Amino acid sequence: MKLVNLLNSIDSFHLLMNEPIKANVAFRISKLSRKIESQANTFSEVKNKMIEKYGEKNGDGSKHITQDMKNWDKYEKEITELLNEDVDLKFKKITLASISNVKLSPLQIEAIGWLIQE
Repeated sequence: MKLVNLLNSIDSFHLLMNEPIKANVAFRISKLSRKIESQANTFSEVKNKMIEKYGEKNGDGSKHITQDMKNWDKYEKEITELLNEDVDLKFKKITLASISNVKLSPLQIEAIGWLIQE
């Protein structure tokens, strides 16, 4: 799975975590949540380092980056490469039947499709 897909699924994954489901499925989702959180935190740390590297200082001394800055192309290239990295979470998929009582939109199901087997 690509890192970008994992990051795009976090909101839908959190919705799933807040729904009452069978204990064995909840256990798997809880374990997977820690792995996802670790990946998201690592991404955030690397992204912040990239902003420090390519960004420009704000009035308060912190750095930011926008499309009109001279290093934007370098930043965008690196962030795109990072987002396209493969991540391996090693988890057991859940069945669609095991979350049939959970109300999710088609977009939310699509976002967590990597987690579900039919």
